[in-house]
Amino acid sequence: MFIWRFGISILIGTLITATLVLPTVALASLFAQPKPTQVATQAELPANISIAANIDPSLQQQIRAFFGSANYDWTALGPIAISPLTASPYCAYTQTSTQTIYLQNKCPDATLAAVLAHELGHIADHALMNSHDRDQFCQEHAIHNCATWYNPTYSDSATTDATQSPAEIFASNFARQFFN
Repeated sequence: MFIWRFGISILIGTLITATLVLPTVALASLFAQPKPTQVATQAELPANISIAANIDPSLQQQIRAFFGSANYDWTALGPIAISPLTASPYCAYTQTSTQTIYLQNKCPDATLAAVLAHELGHIADHALMNSHDRDQFCQEHAIHNCATWYNPTYSDSATTDATQSPAEIFASNFARQFFN
């Protein structure tokens, strides 16, 4: 099942890439955003994050806990909405044009933080990167066809990085910074 494979591959990928060398120059600043001086409590969210009221309360609590523990300047990404995802076999989906992350209410607790961090990686890509940054990322990660950044066929994380679109590889690398 996609959801469990995704969580396991993120966990395994995190263990394997504990020595991940992050990009330098402009990309380094993306992964090293200024840290907030106060860490939000579970009841607080960064001002630019909104959670739809119809998301399950326990899921809302987990989302708040993630943002409370993830030391990152989320305001740099602009407004982000988190809404429920219905009638989908996937745990999450991101619509970058509206900066909306759609989450399943039934997303397994064990994978929620990794899934949310990965989807936030797509928003960071859309909000902060340009074609030069993407080319640099591809060069630093030996991705030979950066023109396929937004591959219309998304692959799940059970496939190898070599067969994923560069956008998926970037989002996974972005997510790993919160688990190393």
